[in-house]
Amino acid sequence: MKRKGIGRSAMKTAMMVLAVFGGLVASAQADLFVSLDGSSPSAQAVSGYQTVTVGKYKFVASGDNYTVTELRLGIGNPDADAVAGVINDLVVRDGSTVLAMVPYDAVTNMFEVAGLNFMVPANTSKTLTVQLDLAWPYTNGHGIGYAGTTQLPTINTTGKDVMTTLNYLKYRDSQGTANSQTLAIASNPTFVYRSVPTFTVGSIPAGQEGNLYTGAQTTLYKYGVSADPAGSVAIKQLKFPTTIADGTGSGVEKLGSFRLFRGSVDVTDSVTIQTESGVSLETGNTVGRGTTNVVVTFDTEGIIPAGMTFGYSLKATPTGFSESLTGHDWVSTYLAGDSMSTAGNTMDAQDKFFLDSTGDGFVQTLNDNVAKMGTGLAANLIWSDESAQIHDYTWNGSSSDWFNGYLLQDLPLDRITVPEPATLILLTGGLLSLLASRRRQS
Repeated sequence: MKRKGIGRSAMKTAMMVLAVFGGLVASAQADLFVSLDGSSPSAQAVSGYQTVTVGKYKFVASGDNYTVTELRLGIGNPDADAVAGVINDLVVRDGSTVLAMVPYDAVTNMFEVAGLNFMVPANTSKTLTVQLDLAWPYTNGHGIGYAGTTQLPTINTTGKDVMTTLNYLKYRDSQGTANSQTLAIASNPTFVYRSVPTFTVGSIPAGQEGNLYTGAQTTLYKYGVSADPAGSVAIKQLKFPTTIADGTGSGVEKLGSFRLFRGSVDVTDSVTIQTESGVSLETGNTVGRGTTNVVVTFDTEGIIPAGMTFGYSLKATPTGFSESLTGHDWVSTYLAGDSMSTAGNTMDAQDKFFLDSTGDGFVQTLNDNVAKMGTGLAANLIWSDESAQIHDYTWNGSSSDWFNGYLLQDLPLDRITVPEPATLILLTGGLLSLLASRRRQS
């Protein structure tokens, strides 16, 4: 008997299976119900050359014992390169026990998992874990000159989404009667790279509120960048939304002379710090009240070796910041991430992977070719897994292994405010206490 499965339809499942104080009871219709388990991984970006969990599927047996004998899973991304070049095998586990390890079937475009004997007792649930044994991604696309002479990738296995979809289920009941369901239960996206960076927010040194109010160089933000042990990564561009708040009503608060430090070393000479419109913030120009996106672009690239972490600080020189009994001026900064892939949505494979700008020292975008004069997709973060056979960081000869910050862990990072809210309270309390003391003395 073949029937159409309900997959993740919560309403239909609820009609068949009732939860009573956390236990399952038999419904009027006995059958096996399948859904994506709540413990399944969220959307993620991972390094290749490892085994990663991409989905967990929950099986609920209602009214009878059911034994799963066959599964068919597809890959959400139909790109043949992604399947053949990124995935070695699909692994099915029951807890820590490996039930099957199968290669991709290029004829059926499926992972055919047969010969299972996965039994779910009546009125209980069990979970199967689906993992992918990943290869090491790469691309042969590289820039060898200006537009029209660039080699577009003919093989590009990096930055691909390998989410799995459970499409077919075969099983038998306690009497040996075979049943099947046609399903469409997708896991969450999993983008695979040769290596991935991890960003962490740091703690700025104490006393920055004093620097802010006295006009001394102030540390606005501190962050770390780590490269996965799988390989080095390169950072090209970062964006820091910076908000200046006028709490005193003076309207004269400014930030200028922006600097970037790696550890205690000033590396501003190796980057360009500017607004999104290309106004330099390193000397002369300043930003005022409201929010300004401060863009830091590496002149070449910032390399983070495999397994290592570098710490960076964004600093600026303030003018016009003050505190009073009625309020306090403050500045708040964070490191932005990206909510979409470079394909412009959250599901497809990345397809804009070349750097593109109007020249050296200008804000970079991502495009499907190089030297398109900065007309590509704007990105809050631009990084590379250095997977190209000939890696290149130039705007007019870029390799095809650059990506935005979609799905990178913990992005956007937490905001840092100077002075911190707790400090604001203490400052206000101190001023009020001082005023009260003077009133008592008079």
